[in-house]
Amino acid sequence: MNKILILTLLSLIGNRWFIPTAKAAPAIAGVTAPSRIGRYEKFEITFEIRNSAARNFQLPFDPNPPRGVDPRQELHRGISVDAEFTPDNWKTVYRQPGFYYHYYQESRDSSAQEWRYPTARAAWKVRFSANRTGTWHYRIRATDAGGAGVSGVYSLTVQASSRRGFLKVSKRDPRYFEFDDGSLFLGPGINAGGSVTDPIKHLETDFSQLQKNRIQLVRRWISGLYGAAWPQWLGGRGLYDGYLPRTGILPFHDPEQNRDRMTLYLKYPEDWHDACIMRDWNTREAVKPDTAYKLSIRYWGTNIKGPRKAGRNYGLVGKITAAWDPKCYEPSDGAVLTGYGRDSSGLNVIEGIWHSRNRSFLPHVYVALENVTHGEAYIHSISMRELFQDGRSGPEILRESSMEYDLVIPDFEPYALDRYLELAEKHDIYLKLVLMDKNDPLYYKLEDDGTFAINGERDNPDGFYGLGRAMNRTRWLQQAWWRYAQARWGYSPNIHSWELTNEGDPFSKKHWEMADELGKFMHCGVFGVPTGRGDAEQCTFEHPNRHMVTTSFWHSFPAYSARTGEGFWGNPKYPNVDYADVHAYTSTSTAPVADKLLMEKDAAYYHLWHSRQYGTWNLHMPVVRGEAGMVPHAGTSEAISGLGLHRDLPGIWFHNYVWSTLGSGGLYEIYWYADPHIYSKGLYDHRPVVLSFHNFMADVALNNGRYRDLEAETSNPDIRVVGQKDQTSGSAHLWIQNKSHTWKNVVDGMPIPSVSGTLRIGGFSPKQTFILERWDTFKTIGQLVGIEECRSSANGFLEIPVASLRTDLAIKVKPAAGGNSSRPGH
Repeated sequence: MNKILILTLLSLIGNRWFIPTAKAAPAIAGVTAPSRIGRYEKFEITFEIRNSAARNFQLPFDPNPPRGVDPRQELHRGISVDAEFTPDNWKTVYRQPGFYYHYYQESRDSSAQEWRYPTARAAWKVRFSANRTGTWHYRIRATDAGGAGVSGVYSLTVQASSRRGFLKVSKRDPRYFEFDDGSLFLGPGINAGGSVTDPIKHLETDFSQLQKNRIQLVRRWISGLYGAAWPQWLGGRGLYDGYLPRTGILPFHDPEQNRDRMTLYLKYPEDWHDACIMRDWNTREAVKPDTAYKLSIRYWGTNIKGPRKAGRNYGLVGKITAAWDPKCYEPSDGAVLTGYGRDSSGLNVIEGIWHSRNRSFLPHVYVALENVTHGEAYIHSISMRELFQDGRSGPEILRESSMEYDLVIPDFEPYALDRYLELAEKHDIYLKLVLMDKNDPLYYKLEDDGTFAINGERDNPDGFYGLGRAMNRTRWLQQAWWRYAQARWGYSPNIHSWELTNEGDPFSKKHWEMADELGKFMHCGVFGVPTGRGDAEQCTFEHPNRHMVTTSFWHSFPAYSARTGEGFWGNPKYPNVDYADVHAYTSTSTAPVADKLLMEKDAAYYHLWHSRQYGTWNLHMPVVRGEAGMVPHAGTSEAISGLGLHRDLPGIWFHNYVWSTLGSGGLYEIYWYADPHIYSKGLYDHRPVVLSFHNFMADVALNNGRYRDLEAETSNPDIRVVGQKDQTSGSAHLWIQNKSHTWKNVVDGMPIPSVSGTLRIGGFSPKQTFILERWDTFKTIGQLVGIEECRSSANGFLEIPVASLRTDLAIKVKPAAGGNSSRPGH
C-alpha cells in the first residue's frame, strides 16, 4: 500500500467517516428506545448499523446520483437510514430519516465557555414526535450500496400530554399561525444574538427572560453548520466579503486520486488569498489538562521557496499561540509546532506534538506559509487529536478538520444546537431557522454541470440556486443537508419553520423555484413521498413532524399579481411555500421618504404602514417581517445612538410598536436589534411590554376566521385606534393612542396635550348591551382597570368615550351575559 493511499485512509479515519468495507446488506442491531412517551414529545431511537458499505454517514445513498456525485469515490458513498412509524397497523406509514450521532463529554463548571470534549462513542438515532395517542409500531430501514436491511417491528405507547403540537398556517384565518390543537400563535419575536455554542448558563438566562415575557418567536441562523459561509478557519487579515468572512477555499485537482477536491488555499505574497489562516477567534475547543495532542496538517504544496529572512527556516507550518497573530507568516511570530512543509508531488503531512499543561481549552491554532518568498499550499485537513501512551489517537477535537466543505457536516455545532433546541422546548420558544446563505462561497465553486470551477475558471455567482427546479450536484448536496436538519431537529414542535436563505435575490426565478423545491422536499421528499418537479406541484402529505417553509429577500416584496401572473409570494406556481417574509428597516423600507421620516419618530406608524401595505395583497398566507429595525432612514448607522433610542429609557417606542400589532394587517414582527434596542444590561429592559400585550390577548381567538378590521371612526384626528372585531360573537379588541405620545416627543421633552373624543364602531347587533374592559397597557399585573356597560344604537354602532387620554389604553368589547349580541345574519 503506497504512502498516498495510507494517508488518505488515515484522513478518512481522522474525520470519523471510515467504516470497514462490506458486501452484504447493512444490519440493524442494538435498538433501544422508551416504550412510552407523551404526545408531541421527543421519541428517540438509538441503534447501530453493521456491515455498511457506506464511507460517509452524512450523505444519503442514491443509486442514480447526479453528475459530480460519484459513488466510486470514498466520501461520496452514503447510506439512507429511516424509521417507519404507523399508528394503525401499517395502513398509514410515516417515514422519518435518521442521522449519525457523536457523543461528547460535558462540564459546565466554567461560566466563560462550555467544556465539551468529543468521545469515541457514536450511534445512529431517529427522532420523532407522535401526533396521536395510542399504540404505534415502528421499524428501521437502512439502504446502501450493499443492499437494504430492515429491523424487526417495535411498539410504542403514546400518552396524552399538555403539548399543543406543531405550528402551521391557520386554516380558518390564513393571516395567522396556529398549533395543531387550533390555539393561536402570537408574536412578536426577535432575532437571536450570540451563538448556539454559548454557555448553557447564559442561554438559560436569556431563554428564561424570553419565556417570562412571552417572547416566543426567535429567528436563528444555522447557515454555518453546513457549507463554507461561516467557517472556523479565517484569513489572518480578517477580511470580509460583504457580511461573510473570506474563506479562501479553492478546488484542487488531486493527481494521485485523479479527482477534484475542495481545499483551503494559502498563498504568499498575499493577494486576494491569505498566507496565514487561524481558527475563528471566538472558537476554543476543549482539551484535557496535562495531555499530549498531535497536530497534523495534510496539504499539497507547490513552488514554496525561501527563506525571506536569511538564517531562518521556511515552509508551511502549524503554530499554537495564545495571542492574536494576523502576520503569522513571519518567522518571529508564534510557536512553530510542526515541521516545515515544502513542495510535494502528492498529499503531504506535517505534524507536531503539543502539551496542554494546565489548560482546559486549546489556544489559537495557525497554519502559515512562514518566511517564504513565494509559495502555494492547498490544505486538505487540519487535525488535532489526543495522543495516548500506546501511540493510538483519540477523536478529532477541532470543530472543522476537513476542508472538503461540500462533503462534511461537522459534529460540534449540531450537538450544540441539540442543547439549544432543548432549551427552547423547556422555555416555550419557537425557532425560525435559516438553513443556508446564498453567498456561501462553496456554491461559487460548484458549476451547474456538477464540476468544480477550477484552474482559473470563472466562479459561478448564482451557483447557490443551482438549476432552479432541476436536480444537479449542488441541489443533491443541499438536499443532503436538508435531510440531516429534518432528521436531527425536525422532531421538535419548537421548530417554527425552515427559512431557505437569508436575503436571497428577490427577482430570481431560480430562487423562487428553489424555495418551492425546499417546500416539496421538507413536506414530502424527505419523508419518501414523491412529487413532480414542475410548477404548481403541491405536496399535500400531512406528516406529523412537518414544518413550514419560507425564504427571505434582501429588498422588495415580490407578491403575486393575478393580473400579470408575475411575483412570488402567493403565486400558485409555488404552492409549497407556507408564508411570506419581508425585511424592512426604516432605512430599507419601500415607503416614501416622508413616511420614513414619520416612522423614525413614531414606531406604531412604522408597523402600521407596512402591515397595511402587505395586507392589501390578500396573499392568503401569514406575512412575517423577519428583520425589522428602527434606524436612520437615510443612513447606514445601526447603532442605537443613530435615532437616539437609548434616551428612551421607558421604552415608549417598543411599547407603541408592539401594541400597534393589534391592527388587522396581521404582520408578525421579528426585531433585529434586540440588544441593545429592546434591552441593555443595567440600563433598561423593555421586554415586559410583550407580556402585557399577551396578557391582554390571552382569551382572544384571533385565528377563528371571523375577525375583521375594526373600521372605527373617531371624532378627534389626534386619536389613533386600531383593532379588530368578531361580529358573530359580538366581540372586539382595540388599542387607542394619543398620536402625540411618541418616543421622540417624550425624549425631546415636547408638550403632549391630552386628547378626548368619541369612537364609533359599527357592525354589532342593535340595541344590545356590551361590556367594555379598559386595560392599562403599561402594567403586567392588575392591567384590567375598569369595566363598564355600553349599549349599541339602533343601527348597530357602539360609541366609546375617550376622556383626557395622555398616553394610550386598550379595550375589549364583550357581549353582556345572557344577551344576544351577534349581528343578525352572522
